[in-house]
Amino acid sequence: LLADFRSHKVPLHSDDKPEEGDLVALRRSLPNYNLLPGATGVVVVDYSSYSGGDGPLEYEVEFASHDAAGKVLTTLTADDVTIVSRPRFS
Repeated sequence: LLADFRSHKVPLHSDDKPEEGDLVALRRSLPNYNLLPGATGVVVVDYSSYSGGDGPLEYEVEFASHDAAGKVLTTLTADDVTIVSRPRFS
């Protein structure tokens, strides 16, 4: 799945902010969820896009969990994640 996801990416720039559908990597650990830096997840909600750009850069990110919990859904800031890939939707 990840290889297929990466094959449909668009060019990214250093000043790009995460968008819904982006694959992102965690920059810091989230011990409450057993997630370490480098864990990858998908941005499912970009809250700034619903606030007219006036709100903080916050994102709802879904991570696949390695334990029985299955999935982790948490709110993060732009400083918490790095964009790994942006899918090209047609």
